[in-house]
Amino acid sequence: MSGKEPHRSGDDTPSSSQTSDEMSVKSLDFENELRQYHEQEARESARRDSPSSISLYPGTRPVVYDYTRERQNPHPANLVESTAHLVKGCMGAGMLGMHEAFMHGGIWTSFGCTIIIGILVTCIMLMLVSSVHTMYARIRVSRLSYPDLAEAAAATGPSKGLRKFGKTFRYTVDVCLFIEMCGTCCIFELIIARTLKQGLEGAIPEMKNQNFGIRIYILIITIPLILLCMVRSLKYLAPVALGASLFVTFIACATTIYSITSIAELNKRPAWKDYHGFFRFLGTCIYSVQGVTITLPLENNMRSPHHFATVSQFGMSLVVLMVAAIGLLGYWGYGEQCETPITIHLPLFISTVVLQFILAIMMSAIFALHCWLSFRIIWYYIGKRHRRKREIWERFYKAINVILISCVSLACPDINLMMSFLGAVICSWVCFIFPAIIDSLVSWRDYRSVSFPSPPTNRQMTWSCFRNIFIMVFGGVVCIGAIVSCIL
Repeated sequence: MSGKEPHRSGDDTPSSSQTSDEMSVKSLDFENELRQYHEQEARESARRDSPSSISLYPGTRPVVYDYTRERQNPHPANLVESTAHLVKGCMGAGMLGMHEAFMHGGIWTSFGCTIIIGILVTCIMLMLVSSVHTMYARIRVSRLSYPDLAEAAAATGPSKGLRKFGKTFRYTVDVCLFIEMCGTCCIFELIIARTLKQGLEGAIPEMKNQNFGIRIYILIITIPLILLCMVRSLKYLAPVALGASLFVTFIACATTIYSITSIAELNKRPAWKDYHGFFRFLGTCIYSVQGVTITLPLENNMRSPHHFATVSQFGMSLVVLMVAAIGLLGYWGYGEQCETPITIHLPLFISTVVLQFILAIMMSAIFALHCWLSFRIIWYYIGKRHRRKREIWERFYKAINVILISCVSLACPDINLMMSFLGAVICSWVCFIFPAIIDSLVSWRDYRSVSFPSPPTNRQMTWSCFRNIFIMVFGGVVCIGAIVSCIL
């Protein structure tokens, strides 16, 4: 629940200041490699009088670049650890709202679409890894993040007219990742507020008569969340957030199992409702199972990155089955009274009231980690302007970031609607459209290159084009359909 990390070239970073310095060095190396690649290509093109005559850098010899030997991971993850990281990263806030998503989409329609989307997301993750492995050999770097790959794919693509938009592509990916991560923070803040509200009303019955809305609780928790987000070191946040994620996942599964006690006849749950609810379900489902943002950080830290297919197949199978089970059993048991998060449905005994307070604290730790991850994206750019008193400026901008997140939560306190919007509008680009564009740029560049080892055949290229067009059209339809359904 704490691992949808869009950070650059994911590493174990002991402190915020070290993270900024390491990211600056890696960014400089990456830009130098791209510049040298273009210089080498220009020299070869001038010598051979043929554009795009070289696909390998440096030199003219087709030497295979072994990026695994160039990596210096002090603690690389094996297959089991990588699978666990993938499952942990995908089991996010969306899991807590899948039962309500099934309520909007219909029980069997939602169940079938969850399986299909899970398979599609797995294929896109493999496609993204295939693209990044090709790019390693092309520009001679040992690791790339999602924004790095987007920039490199455009900057070394088949059309020289599009290469100047490499930075634009990178900034677009970064903006979408930042919005997704901040939106996740909004969702966790709303979950904390609702959980705290239920806990206080269960412990103090007089609180129900006060009729405090969810927005009051958002304002109450804003200051504590700001103080919690002042932690600058990931080594303090990550272990706590990991334990909190496991605890919240356990409680969500226990609540789902508890729903069986009030289960109704299955034919009372409609298999299909309407298009408005279907697109709302699609958004939440995509948000819940998409693991594209953690694909490259996971691959960068694997001991055997060539075995990523095994990790994705086993890991995503567990994720999809768990998400589908929570949605199916949750809606089957709670029916049209489904509310997000699913932990709200726990009966208000003394023990469960105490549990709600513990849940609020645990989710606050997860909120702090997600806020740290989202802030790294923006701090990568604005941090370069503050060479002096960096700690003060960093905490100042963090406070502003949390305040803006709270403002968005106040403006839209509907948790499931927020999940649906992020999944349908933002994740459609991050999870479907951007990877398809990247793969098209990478594969088409190799198809045109006569010197690249084992370039794709005509049949492979035709299949790649149809696949990428289908993925982009699917992402566009989901995005537009969700916007139209919200407007209407």
